[in-house]
Amino acid sequence: MGTKRIWALTLGLICISAGLGAQAPEPGFFLVEEGQGNPRFVQRLAWAGGEYALRFEVIIEAAAGPTFREQHREFSYDPYIDVSLPPGFYRFQVIPYDYFDDQDEPSPWQEFTVLEATQPQVEGAPNFAFSRSAGTYVMDLRGSNISPQAEIALHRDGEEALHPLEADISAQGNRARLVFDEEELSPGDYALTIRNPGGLEATRENISFSRRAERTPFFDRFYGGALEPSLWVAYMPLFRSYQGSGDSMDRIFTRNVSPLGAALGLTLLFGDSPPEGAFSALGGIIPGLEAALLWHGLESDQGKHHLLSGRLSLLAQKGLANQRGALRFRLGTGYSFVLSPPEDLETQGMDLLHLRMGASYFFQVHDRIYLDLGLDHMHFFKKEALGAILPWLSVNFSF
Repeated sequence: MGTKRIWALTLGLICISAGLGAQAPEPGFFLVEEGQGNPRFVQRLAWAGGEYALRFEVIIEAAAGPTFREQHREFSYDPYIDVSLPPGFYRFQVIPYDYFDDQDEPSPWQEFTVLEATQPQVEGAPNFAFSRSAGTYVMDLRGSNISPQAEIALHRDGEEALHPLEADISAQGNRARLVFDEEELSPGDYALTIRNPGGLEATRENISFSRRAERTPFFDRFYGGALEPSLWVAYMPLFRSYQGSGDSMDRIFTRNVSPLGAALGLTLLFGDSPPEGAFSALGGIIPGLEAALLWHGLESDQGKHHLLSGRLSLLAQKGLANQRGALRFRLGTGYSFVLSPPEDLETQGMDLLHLRMGASYFFQVHDRIYLDLGLDHMHFFKKEALGAILPWLSVNFSF
């Protein structure tokens, strides 16, 4: 459906009395007057006073550069008029006429603004993310033409509208981050409404919400829910990036690519949202630890070999502005050794210390299931330099 563009009004209120004193404008918007496929936005200009006036002449002028030019003029027997003006900056004046149809002193000019309003739209299915430390659920909403002043609420039959505790709407109007209290949001199907200033609204039906399972009591008892553990498995091929000569390892790493590789790991985040206190100075970065076991099948001129590695890494997670994922950075060290080396190398050291650096993009795909797409670099500490690049994709199960 195409975007419908109509207008809203910041209302100016004029007081007509003996002193003809004008009051400050009261901001407000008027609803759409629904037409058959052609909605019309109506602005109402109202005033008070003029007890002895029989009728009123209203003059509306539109800004034209540094001056104003007359846009509309009409008479009314009521203390208001309804008009439909395009977006712009205006002023209006009211001239009262008494019962003898004599003109009285006009009111001061009162300025007002007609604002452009757009039809909000919702794109895709909103999803919820659970924040244990804050006791809230966060809805990530995508769309278009969502006003920063929009009223957003969830509705369910027989219940009052549920408004978010916080609503962070982007200046571009294409996304919103809504925070709901854990206790107020109960499982079930909801309808989401977005109402822009001026009365235009969008509705998305059948938004399903289910509570996240309670955290394992072990972690609640010892860490108060501040620890966020997850298990993961990954596909992780190995690409040799550099290697010196004259070392025993050049007998094994004779191929540049080793497509067979896998990893199993455990990640611990210290809080599922940036905690207060010790880590608040990190600018929203969540720290963590990661332990992993790696296996790679190597094939060389000497036959097939197996490279086993264990490593421990420091982790830092930074949420992205789009609220859909996070960047993760890792720095760690580990130990690797070769199984089934060539017979003439069995008595030599087939173990090596390595340094690991890497980054990844981490995002949610289901309630407690996440994907992590990353790239690592491993440097092996041998007499001759040896390095490898490891792209990987992991499936993470949070509990």
